[in-house]
Amino acid sequence: MDNKETEMEREIATSKELKIKESFRTIIPPLAPEEYALLEKSIVLDGCRDAILTWKGFIIDGHNRYAICQKHGLNYDTEEIDFDTEQDALVWIINNQLGRRNVTDYQKGELVLKKKDILLKKGKSQQGRRTDILSIVDKKLPSHSTREEMAKDAGVSSGTMARIEILAKKAPEEIKEQLRSGTIKIGTAYKYLKKGVASRPKKKILQEIKGIEYAEMAISDLEKIPKDDPLVDQALDKVLEWMLKNNPHWATGVAAKIRRIIHENLLAGSKLDAKTSTTKMKRETKDAALKKNLRGIQESLWDK
Repeated sequence: MDNKETEMEREIATSKELKIKESFRTIIPPLAPEEYALLEKSIVLDGCRDAILTWKGFIIDGHNRYAICQKHGLNYDTEEIDFDTEQDALVWIINNQLGRRNVTDYQKGELVLKKKDILLKKGKSQQGRRTDILSIVDKKLPSHSTREEMAKDAGVSSGTMARIEILAKKAPEEIKEQLRSGTIKIGTAYKYLKKGVASRPKKKILQEIKGIEYAEMAISDLEKIPKDDPLVDQALDKVLEWMLKNNPHWATGVAAKIRRIIHENLLAGSKLDAKTSTTKMKRETKDAALKKNLRGIQESLWDK
């Protein structure tokens, strides 16, 4: 009998339509389409294993699970959590989201900035309401506004948190979307923003930032080449060949530098043995200059 009553109570609970508050639903980053598809597939196959959490009947965790269950007519459990205010519920939602793996560093930074604003507003409202003597000796509100604490909350360095703050205020929305998805890095976007590109065509900005991102990925791969690798010069020669082919302006500068090195080496080699042919000397000097230039490129990459 007890089992039947429990099952009946569950059916009543899951048939009840839950309430959705936009401030709760939109404060956290939405799932990417592929993530949502995987979640839907999992729930359809295995059911909704995690309870949908609510406050006063409003969903605070499980908006996607609820939508999927409604779509497919599936049962779900609910669990009510008690908070004093809506602001407390919002802070809980943010803290809960910060602990999840599918959130990028930029998204975490944005969440922490939202949390800071919520707590500041809450602090001001509480100070305005308190008129009793306890307000004078009451404990201070928890510190939440220093960059170090925000960085710790987001799980990033204080320098990264500073960049996130600037990007959140000044970066075009298209760049923010790329940051949220993890398509571009925070450091790359920040460096580009410092060049004052906000007024330029947004499509061109994204293309250029993407190009920088690919270049950084290539450099990170080149940095893996050991300095004592016997084929390192051949590897860097391929890189140089590609760069000369794809960037004529850069190639012109490199060619001029190589010519200058060859000229200097030719002057220094004027005392070579008379039996050494001029043609051979020039070829060997040119080869040495190319390797010197390649080695300089390689070492500059290692120093990044």
